[in-house]
Amino acid sequence: MYEIRIHGRGGQGAVLAGGILATALVLEGKFVVAVPSFGFERRGAPVASYLRFDEREIRQMTNIYHPDCVLCIDPTVPRAANPATPVRWCVRTRPA
Repeated sequence: MYEIRIHGRGGQGAVLAGGILATALVLEGKFVVAVPSFGFERRGAPVASYLRFDEREIRQMTNIYHPDCVLCIDPTVPRAANPATPVRWCVRTRPA
């Protein structure tokens, strides 16, 4: 199973990105679970999207604590994301 955690701020499209990636993986024939996570729905608030995919059916519906990949859309979010364990990939955008 491959696990991805996407971090951003409200209005940046982190949840939408998780949904688009999930749709693409389903079209490729994968089993996918996408779970958005956000507190108060307001622009600028930290949000996360959790995505799992595999060749087999997935029953696990929890948050992802040890992801294979972390995608940070906002450069200030890694401080809030604070991955507890090393990950294979970390993609971070830079300020314009």
